[in-house]
Formats: sequence, structure tokens, C-alpha cells
Amino acid sequence: MLYFNPSGHATATGQRLLLGQLLIRRGLISDDQLAGALSEQESTREYLGEILVRRGLLTEAQLTEALAEQLEIPCARLTNRPLDPSVLEMIPASLARRLRFVPLSRDDGRLQLAMANPFDSQSLDELRTLLNCEIQPMLAGRQEIDEAIQRLYGPAA
Repeated sequence: MLYFNPSGHATATGQRLLLGQLLIRRGLISDDQLAGALSEQESTREYLGEILVRRGLLTEAQLTEALAEQLEIPCARLTNRPLDPSVLEMIPASLARRLRFVPLSRDDGRLQLAMANPFDSQSLDELRTLLNCEIQPMLAGRQEIDEAIQRLYGPAA
């Protein structure tokens, strides 16, 4: 799941398109489904996307793609994606697990990472300091990140 509250996608009027509106526009949910999820959100305080995924109305991949569009940031698909082994070697598994990210590539001193929350400034700052490089975060689903970490680094000790 994704654990941040996105600000939205700019529309022609300068207003931001809300996630629910974007999902309806994409044909992924109906007005009634959005209304039900928003009603639940008022009482649970969960993020809308989490509610929709839990209810089986969206997959995590659909939510991730919609959020990437809304936030205008790149979306990283990790399933079957070839990753640079040298990049994996520079990142300890414990760090990838703790900060929940997958290193994708390194080019010209910039490390590209897949993260569930690419706006986590504390984690990004820590990574910049530890790795001594610029970080380019990309959005990926939490479950996809966890599965990739397991596949790439093996089971947690």
C-alpha cells in the first residue's frame, strides 16, 4: 500500500484532480463506489487508495499507476524488471528493508529508487548521506517493493 496523501494532478483550470475523480475518469471505479469509500474514509481515516484496494475495487498496480499520473512522477514496475547487480551490491539488504525501497539503476552519480512514498524526505536524506549520491525516487506499490526485496536479497534473517 501507499502511505502518503497525494496532492493531485493539475487540471486545465489550475485545480488539482483528486484521486477519486482520476479513478472515475479512468473507468476504474464508479461514482457509487467512490462515495462508499469516502464514507468509510471519514470514519477510519485510512487513505482512499488503501480502502479501494482492500475492498477489491482496484489492484495495487492500478492504484500506483493512477497516483503516478496524479503526482506527475515516474512509476516503476518491478515485476520481471532486470536490475543492475552492481547497484544491488552497493545497497545492504537491511537498509532496503528498513526504508522499503528497491535500487533500480545508477547513472552519472544519480541512484534511481522505487519507493512506496517518494516524498519521504527523511529516508531520501538518509540515503543521500549514506550513499553520497543524488536520489531519483520513483513510485512503486508497497507489496511489489516487498516482493522485489525478497526476490533480490532473499528472506530476512
